[in-house]
Amino acid sequence: MASNNLENAKKRTSGAQEIRVFLCYRRQDGALYADWLNHQLNSTSYVDTDGNTFEFHIYYDKTAPAVSDWKQFHFPSLQSSRAMILICTPGIAIDLSKDREPDWVYEELRWWCSHRGTAPIVVDATKEGDRWLPSIITKKWPSINRIDLSKDDVEATDINFVERVRERITGGIRESERRTVFEDLQRFKKLTLKLKAALNRAKKQQELAEKNERLAEEHQKRAENNERLAQKQKRLLQLQIAKLIFLNDNNESDEARDAFDASLDGTTSDRVIFTLMDRVVKFKSNLHSVANAISILECYGPYSGSLYKEVFEQFFSNLADIEDKEVKLNLESLREVFDADQSGRPRTKNSKYDRCQWKRDCQE
Repeated sequence: MASNNLENAKKRTSGAQEIRVFLCYRRQDGALYADWLNHQLNSTSYVDTDGNTFEFHIYYDKTAPAVSDWKQFHFPSLQSSRAMILICTPGIAIDLSKDREPDWVYEELRWWCSHRGTAPIVVDATKEGDRWLPSIITKKWPSINRIDLSKDDVEATDINFVERVRERITGGIRESERRTVFEDLQRFKKLTLKLKAALNRAKKQQELAEKNERLAEEHQKRAENNERLAQKQKRLLQLQIAKLIFLNDNNESDEARDAFDASLDGTTSDRVIFTLMDRVVKFKSNLHSVANAISILECYGPYSGSLYKEVFEQFFSNLADIEDKEVKLNLESLREVFDADQSGRPRTKNSKYDRCQWKRDCQE
């Protein structure tokens, strides 16, 4: 596990941040445009005002891995996408669902309409306005913009036209990515509150079980099931929060850091720790987020044993070139914690600052 995390960290340290984009179209008359858009957009990158590089990863079903059940790969890709490109052709206007035979194009559109507040980026291959646009899209976004793209445009070699289309779609993807990240952060905040409420209910159920022997077994099973579900959901939530710490907005990064502690009541897992370390190395130029992430690492552990030794030594080596005073202070404190855990000594209080004050502030 340690070697895998080290390899992943090396691969991603100098790479761009990935933005997933889902390509939705009807194969019978939209394949030509889908092929063209995938070719023109996949791996396209841009640099934002803060100097961060972002690269588009287009999910295009024709290039997806061959799996036994394509839905197991298809829908997770849709759910993790930050933008959807909808190719409007006559074939997409009607829902072709039948009994026990869903129309997967409309399954995709229904999911997006239900879970996203940001409209798809519509590429109109008909040039006939709203005539062929699915009604579930126009009902939710009646003033949705469209980008015209004809067969002649696709088959032509006009470089200027290609650049204009790419620029317009890139702008739409960037805006969609910004909004969906915010939507997900708000959703994670609400989920944290629901998880706390679920745990409180489980505790009350346990108290009731102790007073009533006849219902004790039933209540015990219910509490255990709720706890397993809560733990599973919280692990997934904490992995997502570990990523949200690296948002460019400092206030949102601080909120994600605070939510990290609240999400698992002061506990975490090796997988979450390694994910957090990988992202520190990958986005080490984002100093505020790096400081937040390292401050979390200082409060967890213990980091004992050869597995942690190999990973942490590589981690400190990858961050040795950072000059920022605050981050260096965090790193020195984390090194003290790591050395104490490796040698079996108690962790001592850092004389320069209170390393876990933020954590106690969250718990008050």
